[in-house]
Amino acid sequence: MTTAPTHVVVARASLLLAAVAAPVLVRPLRCGNPNTFAVTMHPPQTGDELAGPPWHTPAAVAGTVVSRWQEELCTGLLVRGTRRRDGDTIYISAPPSAPAGQEYWVSEVALHERCGVWLAREGLDIDRPLEWKNAGVLVVWIQTNVNNAVGRPYVGHAAARWSGEVAAHVEVLETVPGTPETVAAQLAHRITHMLADLGAETITASVENEYFTELGYTTRPGQAGMVLDVVSMP
Repeated sequence: MTTAPTHVVVARASLLLAAVAAPVLVRPLRCGNPNTFAVTMHPPQTGDELAGPPWHTPAAVAGTVVSRWQEELCTGLLVRGTRRRDGDTIYISAPPSAPAGQEYWVSEVALHERCGVWLAREGLDIDRPLEWKNAGVLVVWIQTNVNNAVGRPYVGHAAARWSGEVAAHVEVLETVPGTPETVAAQLAHRITHMLADLGAETITASVENEYFTELGYTTRPGQAGMVLDVVSMP
């Protein structure tokens, strides 16, 4: 007998599994994304597939799948996965394979007394991120470097600060002259999803460009910059 795939509904990064047993609700672990997500699982089809832990009972299957998806969601699946919005729900599927020889790498800036000095050496302006860090309002600061054996040079960075209780503002998105435009797009994508996962419900950006438009940002009549309602983002 063939059984249809089971949808796993994720509400604010917690999971509600309508599977082969009673629904199981798991509280959020580390994520604060206000969107509702859904993923799909294929429950065991035969008794042989329930032969031993962790797949020995329907409840164990449900609990194991919930745990695994919760960990995936809180370690970057919402950023790297393939997304499809249908109404109020975003369906998440496996991410596409990373392109071989990815030229640039994005990571978070390590925060310490000399944080960002390596970016300044490349001519990038680190004054505002440092100011926000010292004021306690820095939310995210990320950087991108050439993906080689030494991880150099650094070619761009992006940073955002809290502008309200559940609102964040992206004021820094900068690349070194001559850097491909795809790097700026990569930074915009990563910082937007990181802010959403940290609980921002509204994100504003000082600049207007196609990278933010593709992520769901819109212009603001009579105001500079762009704005994103996180619960309507693609």
